[in-house]
Amino acid sequence: MPVNINKINKTKYKSGSPEKYIIKFSQEYADTLQKSAKALDALSKSLSEYFSKIQESIEAVHKFLNSEKYIKAHQKIKASIELFLRFSEQLPEANRILINLGWWYLRDLYISESSHIVELHNQGKDKQIEKEIIAAFTKEVLLEKIDRWEKLQSLKRGRFRIVKDAVIAHIERKYTLSIPVLFAQVEGELREKLGLADGQIKYNKLRIKFKNELSKSSNDFDLLVSEGIINIVDTFLKSHGLSKTMKYRKISRHTVMHGLVTNYNKKSLSLKLILLFDFIQHDFDEIRS
Repeated sequence: MPVNINKINKTKYKSGSPEKYIIKFSQEYADTLQKSAKALDALSKSLSEYFSKIQESIEAVHKFLNSEKYIKAHQKIKASIELFLRFSEQLPEANRILINLGWWYLRDLYISESSHIVELHNQGKDKQIEKEIIAAFTKEVLLEKIDRWEKLQSLKRGRFRIVKDAVIAHIERKYTLSIPVLFAQVEGELREKLGLADGQIKYNKLRIKFKNELSKSSNDFDLLVSEGIINIVDTFLKSHGLSKTMKYRKISRHTVMHGLVTNYNKKSLSLKLILLFDFIQHDFDEIRS
């Protein structure tokens, strides 16, 4: 505390000499300096302890970053990221393989399975790919899809009951019953979603609008899946050129519904239609929005 000279000069001394008051103020000033010095010393000590703890923390972090445990954990994380990136890079190739096999990259599959698909294909095991896809959609998985559909307000109750019966027929391996029903309901639901329920509208117009809706997404995975979906819809719903011989006619909605083929009793075809219906109910609306 600085000495207030004016205060000293203006003081009215009742007794004693001015020197006494100067001595008194000097002592008070000295006491204040001593207290300030102690306070600064305490603050210095606290700061020293604080920075010492910071230094200890830095050393502990540095020690951890150089520890074997951290290095191993870091290597595992790095390897996982590299593996994920490798799987992601193989997605387009896996999707191309699935398209050629009459499938598309299903959202039910893990991204890591893209590498497995490519590996099987390179080993000439395309039949194994389809076998594993079919095996993945167990009775329990398909019943879960039915439960999800039942909760959809956008799905008409009449159509839901029909498709539910078709899925049950699939589970019971009655594919000649499930396939014709699913062909009809997939087309009907797709036409309603696109606002093209008029039966006179030709397929090409439906395809163009369907493709335009799918191209709205900016998500690479959506676009990748869409490529396969358009291909499968073309295969199923387009009226292909018909051979005079039933043996060479392609299986499609047209040939099945008009009784032009009878060799469609296939589990894979029935499952593709179920999954296509599921795509229309869930993924299609997400991509459009």
